[in-house]
Amino acid sequence: MKLIVLDGEKHKTPNDIYDHLSQELAFGPYFGRNADALYDFMTPIDDECRPLIVEWRNSSVFKNSYPEEFSRLLSTFRNIARFSGFNEDVFKFNVS
Repeated sequence: MKLIVLDGEKHKTPNDIYDHLSQELAFGPYFGRNADALYDFMTPIDDECRPLIVEWRNSSVFKNSYPEEFSRLLSTFRNIARFSGFNEDVFKFNVS
């Protein structure tokens, strides 16, 4: 199991979010730091990370500053869940 916590109080910009995810998941230097690249790098989810749980706490802080990017990221995480067959033993996403 791997738990990644995004915190709107700490990760306040898109770069903060992408940097944190890249570091936690060891994306390396070729990660494009955008929602499309995030999907590409997160699918499929590696066996050693399963289940991968992403919790986005205090998300309203980010949403208020970057509403369009917030929507893109939510959509991306939903698409990753769809790719994983909505199987919580593979991927789970919580936003608060």
